[in-house]
Amino acid sequence: MIVVQALNFRSDWNRFLDLITPDPIRRDLLDKYNKFKSDSALSEILKKEEEIGYKENYSIEQINTRKNRIILEHYPSFRELLEIYPSFFLEDNNLKNFLDSGAVKKLREIDIMDEYRRALDTTQVKSSKSISSNSFYDFFPKTVQAYSFDDIIDSANKWSDRFNQHQKLSPYEIYSFENEFFPRVHLWLNTLDRKSDSFFDPINSFMSDLYSEIDILKKVDTHAFPFEEKEGIILNKQKKIAEILHKIAANFDYLISLETYESQKCHIRYGRNNLKIRMWIFSLICMSWTLINLTNKVKDGHCNNIDHEHGDQKPRECFDGRKFHYSIYQKCIKSFYDSLAVIEKDLDKYRF
Repeated sequence: MIVVQALNFRSDWNRFLDLITPDPIRRDLLDKYNKFKSDSALSEILKKEEEIGYKENYSIEQINTRKNRIILEHYPSFRELLEIYPSFFLEDNNLKNFLDSGAVKKLREIDIMDEYRRALDTTQVKSSKSISSNSFYDFFPKTVQAYSFDDIIDSANKWSDRFNQHQKLSPYEIYSFENEFFPRVHLWLNTLDRKSDSFFDPINSFMSDLYSEIDILKKVDTHAFPFEEKEGIILNKQKKIAEILHKIAANFDYLISLETYESQKCHIRYGRNNLKIRMWIFSLICMSWTLINLTNKVKDGHCNNIDHEHGDQKPRECFDGRKFHYSIYQKCIKSFYDSLAVIEKDLDKYRF
C-alpha cells in the first residue's frame, strides 16, 4: 500500500501509476524492466553509445534520445513509458531510483491494482498542494495535513456538489462516497470533546437521514420503474442527499471548533490543527479502514475462486473465505490490544 500511496501522492508520478494500473500491462512492463536491468549485452551497447555521444559533444538530451531509441528496439513495451518519461533511464531519475529501491518487487506482487486504488480512495483526501520533495520528512507532514479537521467539511461540500449535478451517479461513486464520508464523520465525532450531547443532536439527526436516503437511493435500481420515472426518482433523491450534506457541513464547522486541549498552568495548547491531533486522527483513520475492510470481507465471504459452489456471484458468501478473513480480523484486533497493553504497562507508575 505504501508504494502505491507514494506513486499516488507524487504529482510527477501519477501518470506512471495510471500506466501500470491495468494488471496485464503492469506485469509485462515490470517483467521486461527486470529483464532490462540484467541485460548485460544491451548495457554494453548503451555504454558505447554514451561514450560516442560525449566524444561528439552531444548534449545530455541528445544522448538520452539516442539511447532511448536503442532501448525501444530491444524492449518495445517501454514505448508508452518513455513517451511519458523521456528521461526515465537517466541515472538520477527519481522514479527509476524509487523503483530500483524495492518498489518493483512490491508492485509486481500486486494481483489487482484497482483494489489498492479503491483503498486509497476510501482513506485519503488529497492535499491541494502537490508533493515533489524527495524527503520523507517533508512528505509525511503534508500527508497528515490532508487529514485536518477541516477536510470533513470539504468532503461534505464536494459530495454535495456531486449529488447535485443533475446527473445520475454510478454505483462505484456511491460506494466511494459511503467509504469516504461515513467512517470519517464517526471518527471525527469520536475524537471531539463532547461537553454536551445536545451539541451533537443535529449532526446525529442529519446522519440518520443521510443513511436512510442513501439506502433508498441504492434500492431504486432494483425496482421495475419505467426508465424516465426511475431517473427522476434517482435525481430527486440525489438532490435531497446534497441538501443534507450541505447542512452537515454547516453544523460540523461549529462542532470542530471545540477540539482544543489547553493547560493554562503549563502554558500548553493543542488546537485542532496541531500535529499531535492530526496524527491521532490519522491513526484512527488507518485503524478504521482496516477494520471496515476486514469486516466487509467477512460479511461478503470474499473469495476469488470461482470454481467454488458460489461461482462468480456477488457477494460470494463463501464459507471458507469468511472463515479465512475472520481469522485475519481476530489477529488484527489482538495486535491492537497487545500494543495498548505494552503502552499501558509502561505508564503504570505515572497514572493519575
